[in-house]
Amino acid sequence: MKSQAQRELAEKFYVQENRTYKEIATILDVTEKTVWTWGEPKAGNWEAKRANIAKSKKASYEEQYKMLVSVCQRINESLDAKEIPHQNLITLYNNLTAGIKKTKDFEDNMQKAAADAGKKENKTISPETIKNIEENIFGL
Repeated sequence: MKSQAQRELAEKFYVQENRTYKEIATILDVTEKTVWTWGEPKAGNWEAKRANIAKSKKASYEEQYKMLVSVCQRINESLDAKEIPHQNLITLYNNLTAGIKKTKDFEDNMQKAAADAGKKENKTISPETIKNIEENIFGL
């Protein structure tokens, strides 16, 4: 695998999948020092990228929660006034709660998959997978 392709894959593993340098080194068959060099602040600044993703997710969840609280308040106001809440509010409530649940389930599944992959005996990528990644993802 070409060094640039390895570096990009290593960054994805670290930033998006929260893998350790040691796990990444094992998967890509490079030294842990090499992975550290790729991710250090002067090179890829992976730690800042990982923090930005976490911050972005938190902000997104907070925004969804605020919208859900607002919708619930409007529904409660209608109920307190002994009125039937508008159908749009009910639909919005259902869509927000379903979306939050789907997002949470997706993230839980991704974390479980990453954890399961880290537990496997063989932590290296097969030559076929590497070729597939180079061709289909990186266009090499």
